[in-house]
Amino acid sequence: MNYKRWVASCLADAFIIGPRDSSAILLRWSKVLGEQPEWLRRLSKEILSPETAHHENLNFSMVLERIQASEDFDEAFSESDQPPRVRYVYLPEAEYSFSAEQHELPKLAGISDVLNWLNLTVNDLEWLCGNYRNAPGASSKLAHYHYRWLEKRRGGSRLLESPKPLLKSIQQKILHDILSAVPQHPAVHGFRAGHSCVSHARQHLEQPLLLKFDLKDFFASIHYPMVFQVYRKLGYPPTVCRILTKLSTNVSPVKILKSRPDTCIDKDDNYFRRPHLPQGAPTSPALSNLAASKLDKRLTGLADTMGFRYSRYADDLVFSGPRLKRGSIDKLQSLVGAIVLEEGFLLNTRKSAVVGQAQRQQVTGIVVNRKANISRQQFDQMKAILHHCIHQGPHHQNRDQVPDFQAHLKGKISYMQSINPQRGNKLMKLFQQIQWQNAD
Repeated sequence: MNYKRWVASCLADAFIIGPRDSSAILLRWSKVLGEQPEWLRRLSKEILSPETAHHENLNFSMVLERIQASEDFDEAFSESDQPPRVRYVYLPEAEYSFSAEQHELPKLAGISDVLNWLNLTVNDLEWLCGNYRNAPGASSKLAHYHYRWLEKRRGGSRLLESPKPLLKSIQQKILHDILSAVPQHPAVHGFRAGHSCVSHARQHLEQPLLLKFDLKDFFASIHYPMVFQVYRKLGYPPTVCRILTKLSTNVSPVKILKSRPDTCIDKDDNYFRRPHLPQGAPTSPALSNLAASKLDKRLTGLADTMGFRYSRYADDLVFSGPRLKRGSIDKLQSLVGAIVLEEGFLLNTRKSAVVGQAQRQQVTGIVVNRKANISRQQFDQMKAILHHCIHQGPHHQNRDQVPDFQAHLKGKISYMQSINPQRGNKLMKLFQQIQWQNAD
């Protein structure tokens, strides 16, 4: 799709998404282009003229055809030093057809229903939802979470917030009885049954161009209102939604945030000072996907208009498709950033990448240039570890003190087998030579 047709398609999307009176359409079109030139006003009048009666019945294809046939639209590109630029993309949203009443979800009309469903007393519920547990000076015994900072492979750190047994059991029930039954967007491959980083990578095999984006502090950036809306869309009343949201979110204690081990530039504790999805809670993965469903819809629509593919694995966003000129790549990157920001997220621009087919294209660590494959570096690293385990003993290689190092290594090799059976089988033969009975 050429750029001129893409601008026309963005205007057509904006036309059909809302009220079809001249002022409303002109307002949406002005948002798409970031300006309101005179030719745009004439174009709206042309499409809504008496000759185009019954414009309420106009669909996307009809509007697109009329925009492209317009002399005003054509002149905006041919007679201007600065042709129209798309600043905002409207995408028609499908109705959210899933509701608690239509499926075998708990019927929760009020607090009493929640108490019966969770088998809790009023005091238990107040205790689990109480904000005082993170008040300054509060005892750690009052907290419902254990906290631990984990180092990231490329620098920085992330906060692991693991719920204590009582809250964890409640969250598992919410996940099992409610969230697991809610359908997720087709572009989602993380935290979803039957999908994985491998299925995510395979969406982008043998593509001339790969564009990669990363969402900053993905779980922590999903805050109270976004989680509340997930439950609200299921048809639960506000009182119930507030309870479910409090049980699913957390505010990190200030003393924990101050104990952060790194001082990296990306440090932003504001996410953690407000109620957010805790990384480590059973409910967080499913809620993160549902909270990002509109983001996935909009990015899928953007990819479709450009003839690209889009998929997401947690915070990893990937587009792939035909070659583009540098200017078109910049525009696509800008639009992705704008949509991400509008949906309440933020890109980690240091991790954005544009990779041509002449380079090694990797998606979640999997090479996708021709077929899904593990990199030579990954294979060599694992091969070296296994050789050292054979000749020196496995305890010398367990530098991170993994509790079950044998299962840990076997799991990694099985993963590599699923991507490249030939290389994976070679590694498994080495693994089988390790003497584990003498390991510490």
